[in-house]
Amino acid sequence: MTESESATDVAPPRRKGCGCWTIVFVTLLAATLFVVGVYVFWRWSNARGVERMIAIAREKGEPTTPEELAASYPTSPEIERTTQLWLTAGDEAQLPYVRDDLIDVVTGYSDRENPESVEAMRRYRDERILSPRVLEASQAYFARVEGAVDLAQQARRSGVVARYALRNEGEKSPPDDHIQKLRAVANVLAIDLELRRVQAPRPAMGERLLTLIAVGESLRNEPSESAQLVRLALLGVADSHLTLSLEAEELSDEEIVALQRSLGEMDHRANLRRALEELQVEVFHSFEKYGKVEKGVLLSPEEDSLSAATALREVLDASANLASASEAARAADERVQAASKSPAGEARFSGTSQMLRHVHALIFAFRDSQSRMDALEAIVACERFRRAQGVWPDSLDQLVPDWLDAVPVDTYTGDPLRYRRTETGLSIYAVGPDGSDDGGVVEWGSRPNDPGARVELGKNVLRLSREDEAPGSSPELDGG
Repeated sequence: MTESESATDVAPPRRKGCGCWTIVFVTLLAATLFVVGVYVFWRWSNARGVERMIAIAREKGEPTTPEELAASYPTSPEIERTTQLWLTAGDEAQLPYVRDDLIDVVTGYSDRENPESVEAMRRYRDERILSPRVLEASQAYFARVEGAVDLAQQARRSGVVARYALRNEGEKSPPDDHIQKLRAVANVLAIDLELRRVQAPRPAMGERLLTLIAVGESLRNEPSESAQLVRLALLGVADSHLTLSLEAEELSDEEIVALQRSLGEMDHRANLRRALEELQVEVFHSFEKYGKVEKGVLLSPEEDSLSAATALREVLDASANLASASEAARAADERVQAASKSPAGEARFSGTSQMLRHVHALIFAFRDSQSRMDALEAIVACERFRRAQGVWPDSLDQLVPDWLDAVPVDTYTGDPLRYRRTETGLSIYAVGPDGSDDGGVVEWGSRPNDPGARVELGKNVLRLSREDEAPGSSPELDGG
């Protein structure tokens, strides 16, 4: 064997580690594919979960798209005519856009630096005293916008509920100018009521109160969270003026009966459901637009959509009872909070958390308003009883069935509303969200403790003072 042959027979040296790197690469590739597969399956299963929620909503006859939401809010020639009356009344009332307060209308916000204006506002708010000068200026202002009252009266007497155009016919809330117009109409009606309170006799107070209630109720059928909250705010304005009219005993028996009927026809539970259905449509619409797994591209977390849809389903199913709806929202919130303790978890359920904040605010507003409206209906029934019997009832049970179909229930506890006699009148209230009976005390500027209605005869009634009366002295001229 030659030297060259022996060199040829020697095997080349092996490259160490080649097989190990191949194994590592294959293992990492397999692990990556497994993780991606699990992730895609997780997203896909969440997407299927949302689609199941959409199917459940359709089975229950609920709208699931903006187009279906608009279709659930039908119109007719009569409805369109009534709607136009409300909007035209709003145009008349916005001349200019007025504030809630009567003195603000006369003096304007900029005059709050004027000591005389400040004193006039203080006496109006604290002592319910209106000077002849302010009365004259108020009447001159009202003469410019009284056409709005006539149009609003016509809209109420039509007997149908308005139908305001949804933004882009299917997107969520109505155009802001519709809301502003209704607020202006409510403000003008409130001013009209205040001006009538210093007249003797006080004409057509019941008609004006019914129309003030109708302004808010014109939004009754609207499938919009924001519109329903505005409706509750407008009903709050009517609530305060009806209480003042009861205190002043300025309503006829026929007007009292009509107002009680109007209060009894309100259904806050159905209106809460409409607002919740709009939120549900928003969740479904967002999922359809951004949350699907299509062509392998992951656009957004379906888990958040599924979580929001599940929470809304639970609240909607419980919405026949405001307390049950509140409890369902609280349980859903606790579940989301438990899953959102880490920064990653907080990001995963950010949409659900935001949606639940809206739900909590809605339910609180509806429970509070329902308590006040129920208490107000009971107060009106008590006034009817007093006029017929000459005394206040000993309890709300005494009103059933002649003056009240049933004793209203506290939306916070499920017990009957509290009934309490005072030195000059009575108070009817719910215990409020804290569950504690505070005697019907309401802390304005914060959360109400005991929402309800209070009537004290001869108290808090607007009076007209003499021009030469010293500030702070008792007025000698009473408009009643």
